[in-house]
Amino acid sequence: MKKTIILLLMILLSLQVFAQQNDEISVERKILGDVLPGNEVKIELTINFNVGEPNSVIITEEIPSGWKFVSSNPKATDFEGKKKWLLYGNSLSEGKKISYTLKAPENFNGTKEINGNWATVSGTGIITGDYTILEAAPLEPDNRDPEKKEPPKEDYTLFIIAGILIIVIAVTVFFVMKKKKK
Repeated sequence: MKKTIILLLMILLSLQVFAQQNDEISVERKILGDVLPGNEVKIELTINFNVGEPNSVIITEEIPSGWKFVSSNPKATDFEGKKKWLLYGNSLSEGKKISYTLKAPENFNGTKEINGNWATVSGTGIITGDYTILEAAPLEPDNRDPEKKEPPKEDYTLFIIAGILIIVIAVTVFFVMKKKKK
């Protein structure tokens, strides 16, 4: 009976330790703006320590198919079609930011999702925050020649004033003539 209770307590304690260690860090993704087809978008990952300070962390991002990985700071490693960053020692600190740039394919439209995760010796988790890249509204082309000025818009103010004057004069003449006949 004592052995069973001790075994149960050990199992409960070990489950609690593993549950806490999965919250050891958090990584949040921020997509900095929308993107037009063929253009670049910058993405930032921020690492936060929740409990203690891990010795190392591996950050993995799955780049959407058809998208080009342009650059990153710190430098990423390409592994099994994914981008990975290994941070340890002085390269790992609270609030550490990883930034990278992607280039959208020319035929991009709508949205695209990015997925990623983090791993330490004692736990793993998903990257939270933004996960959808949105297509920016295309800018209206400005096909006007700066040297060519648009023709002035027609202004009917003078015609309206002239019409009102003619009506006023006609009404005045009418009443004057009517008065003379009496």
